[in-house]
This record gives sequence, structure tokens and C-alpha cells, in this order.
Amino acid sequence: MNSTVKKGILILIIVSAFGTFAFGYKNSISKSKGVLVGKWDNIYTGTNIKFYNEDLQTDYLKGLSHEYELLSKTEGIEKDMDKALKMLEWTHEMFEFNRGSISGEEDAKSIINALKDGKKASDQDMSIVFTQTLRSVGVQARVGVFKVKDGQFNKKASSLYISEIWSKELNKWVAIDVANNACFYKEDIPLSAIELLKSDIDTIEIKKSKNLSKYKKEITKYLYSYSIPIDNSFVGVKKSNSFIRYIPEGDLPEIKGLKSYENPSLYVNSSELFEISPYKKYSNAKIDDKATFIIMKKDPVGDKNEELQFVVGAFKDSSMVKEYYASIDGMEYYKVNQYFDLKLKIGENKIILSEDGKTPVREIIINYKK
Repeated sequence: MNSTVKKGILILIIVSAFGTFAFGYKNSISKSKGVLVGKWDNIYTGTNIKFYNEDLQTDYLKGLSHEYELLSKTEGIEKDMDKALKMLEWTHEMFEFNRGSISGEEDAKSIINALKDGKKASDQDMSIVFTQTLRSVGVQARVGVFKVKDGQFNKKASSLYISEIWSKELNKWVAIDVANNACFYKEDIPLSAIELLKSDIDTIEIKKSKNLSKYKKEITKYLYSYSIPIDNSFVGVKKSNSFIRYIPEGDLPEIKGLKSYENPSLYVNSSELFEISPYKKYSNAKIDDKATFIIMKKDPVGDKNEELQFVVGAFKDSSMVKEYYASIDGMEYYKVNQYFDLKLKIGENKIILSEDGKTPVREIIINYKK
């Protein structure tokens, strides 16, 4: 190989490497600043959670079904999965997916009214519309969200909202990416969201109408964490604003995204809570062995003097603990009545939870870099 050819190859390699670096840099943010968890001895390992599922016979759902003649669209269809595919088709007749077309509404009727003229909707809006319309024809469903790793440092979209339907025939949850019109199978069995997240994407059959190869690459980046709400209703006052969030064992939670903070969540490494049937009757056996911190970001308007404002509570046996003890940055324990304010200062912040004021049961370290 002559020297001219060698130089040409070397230049090509350098240009390609620079292009890859530049592309990655363009779509990411430096990790020298941000809110980073340094320690999280606060993983919830129990199963004692009462989920709140919308009654399928509410006046709201009956009205939704009547207004859009939804029962007639699933008439004669017996299997829940087949009904879901029919309502998925209807959702795509109503809307075209556009991530930027956000309604700002929280229920199907309001979303449809807000976006009907543009005929475009975000993944979150489409998932809510699909979920509630499916409920209106007698199939339980819920909205969940996949998240990328290091979301606060990623300039691109860091989340993907989907729906899961409960199939009585299969006795399991089944994931449907409503916005992208996709379902997931392994050995002809439809997968739940957690099964999808834990699987090798190359072993999964994806049923999608178009752009399958591009979609397969796109969805893979979201399959890092998954969360579902404890209260699955969209109308009325919620009984809980907390979520169950799955993260891989050994990884630290991410409490901040690119533009906002995560919902108050119980972080878990097990898939068990995601598999519970919506028809299973809850009985509080009071089996949690210790309380678990839940952290929620306050309105950013209240942030001042280089401090971030949070509110912290403790969760045990499917409810917030009324009395416990907390220690902040090595100070003595003090008694807490249900919630306390946490001012996250620049640098390391340590909070410890005790149920008796003597023995620590949980410890969190959060580093705020500005």
C-alpha cells in the first residue's frame, strides 16, 4: 500500500472519529453540572402497594364511549388484545404522532378537544387517549413511561410514553407503543413493558406498520428504566401522586431530567409490582420491614440562594408514615410529622431516615453541581 493511500485512509478515520464525537457532543450536555445521586440506600424491596385503577363503569367512560361510538367499533370482538388493536387503529385515525404537539391536558376528552383541529398528538397524549378509550370498551389499561439513561445530560427526547393493557386471556400486562403503532412479541406471546425492557431487542418480534429497522434502533435507547403511577386514574382527585420506577440493580436513580425533575417515586429492582393484576383485591398485610424515602421537587419558583427546594416523605405499607426521624448532613435526628422540607445546597447533601430516632434505616446522598 503506497503512502498516499495510507494518508487518505488515516484522514478518513480521523474525520469519521471527529464526526462521531461532534454528533455525540451536540446531543449531550457536560456532566460537570447537575443533580447527581451519590448513594441510594433507599431501594424499595417490598410488594405492599395498593394500586388505584379507574372503575370501568364511570359516567366519564360511558360518556366517552357514547360520544365516539366506541362500543360499536369493538362489537363482536371477544379477546382483550384484539379490542386493543382495534382501538389502536382508531387512535391513529384520530391523531398522527408528533412529539411536539402537547395538549397540556390530562384526560382523553380534553386532549381530543384540544388537539382535534391539528390532528397531531404527543406520545403521552396518544397513550392517554388510547388507554381511556380502551377502558371505555371494558379493557383495563394503564400509561407507563420508558426513560433513557442520563436523561438530564441528553438534549434529545429522554422519555417515551406507552400503554399497557391487561389481557384476561393471557393473565398478564401487554405493552403497546401507541404513538409508534407497535407491539412486541417473543415466541408469539405479547410482552409487557418490563419484559421488553429486560429482553435483548434482537430476540423480539416487533409488529409495526412501517420503518421497522429505524424504530428498533430508536426504542432501544429508551429501554433503561420504566415507571407506572400508583394511581392510574385521569379524572378527579388522585389518591396518590407517586410512581413505581424500575431501574437496573446496582444503578443509582436519576431524580432530574433535562428540563424537569422526576415524579416522586419508589425505586425498585424487581419486576414483581409491575405484574400485579388490576383485578387482584388488595389486602394490607403490613409486611414492609422498613420505611422508604420519597422525594418530590417543589416549584422551581421557590429556588433561591443557590438552593433547590424539595419536600420529603417516608413510605411504608402503602401509605405515608405519619411520624419518623430524619438527620440532615450529619445533624442530630429530629422528629418529622409526615413531611419535611429539604434545601439542596451546592455540594454533597446527606439525608438519613430513622423510625426510632436512633437506628438509621435509609441513607441518601445527592450531589448538586452548579
